[in-house]
Amino acid sequence: MAIEMRSQRGQIGRSWMAREFGRRMEMLLGSRGKAIGKRLARAGTVQWVDVRPGSVTASMDDPQFGIVEPRLDLHVFTGGDRDLVERMIAQDPSFVLTLLDGTYGADRESELLRHNLGLLPSSHTDITWDCACPAGMSVCPHVYALVYVLMEHLDDAPGDMLLMRGIDLEDLRGPGGDGDAVPGDSGGAEPAPSSGSDSAAGAEDGAERATEAASIDPQADEEPAGQAQAQAQDQDQDQRKRFNPALVDASVLSEMVGDQVQGVFARFYATGTTGAEGAPVGHRKSRPGSRGG
Repeated sequence: MAIEMRSQRGQIGRSWMAREFGRRMEMLLGSRGKAIGKRLARAGTVQWVDVRPGSVTASMDDPQFGIVEPRLDLHVFTGGDRDLVERMIAQDPSFVLTLLDGTYGADRESELLRHNLGLLPSSHTDITWDCACPAGMSVCPHVYALVYVLMEHLDDAPGDMLLMRGIDLEDLRGPGGDGDAVPGDSGGAEPAPSSGSDSAAGAEDGAERATEAASIDPQADEEPAGQAQAQAQDQDQDQRKRFNPALVDASVLSEMVGDQVQGVFARFYATGTTGAEGAPVGHRKSRPGSRGG
C-alpha cells in the first residue's frame, strides 16, 4: 500500500525535529536528485518504510526502474555515548517526554551538543546510504524520496529518531517491563503504605463492614442465639432418648440402684413415673428438717 504524504507542496514536516532532519540530510546528500526524489515521494511511489536500530529501508515502485529499495544508515550510539543518552533519559523525564510528544527542539539538541553528541545527523560520518537502482548517481532520487517520507514519519513517531541511533526505549525497561530506566513509568511498583491514622481508619471501616455482612449473611459463621438454643435442646432430647425410665418398672429400678439413685434418674429425665414410695419420680423428696423441693 502506497504511503500518501500529507505535504503535496511547500515545506515538508511539522515538528522542529522532522524539518531539521530534512535540512541536515539535504546538506549532507547534496542537491542532485533532490527535486526528483521529492516528486517521487509525493506521487506515492513509496510502499513501506521499515525503521530499525541504526537503519531505515523503504520499498518503492519507481515508474522507470520498477521496485527498488533505498537504504539509509545512521551511526548508532555505543559505549560512553550510549551511556550518556541513557542517563539523560533515566534522570530527566522531560527529555524523553519532549522526544515522544514531538516537541523535541533545538534546546534539547544543544544539551547533547555540550557533550559533543547530537541526536540528529551532523556530519558525513553519521550517515551512509545505498540503493540498487541503475540510476548511476552518487545519491539517487530514491534515497531522497526515503528521506522525505521519513520526515513525515518522524512527525507521527518521533521516538524512532532515537531508534535510528540504536536505542530502543523498550530495551531500557527492566525485567518484566517494570524497570525504572524510562522516567514517568511506574511499572509494577507497589503503592506506598498508608499512614498509621489511615490504616487505623481502614481497619475500623473493615470491621464495621464485616459486622454488617455477618448480620445479613445467612452463611455467616456466627449463628443467631435462638437457633443455637434450639440446637442445644435437640441435642438434649437426643441424650434423653437413649434411656427412658418411663419404660421401666420403678420398683425394679429402685431394687437395682436404690431409691435415692432412682430419684436422681427420674429428676434428670423429668418423667412422670412414680417412685417406690409413691412420690412422683420427677420431684425431689423432702428430707426431714428441710424445705420441700
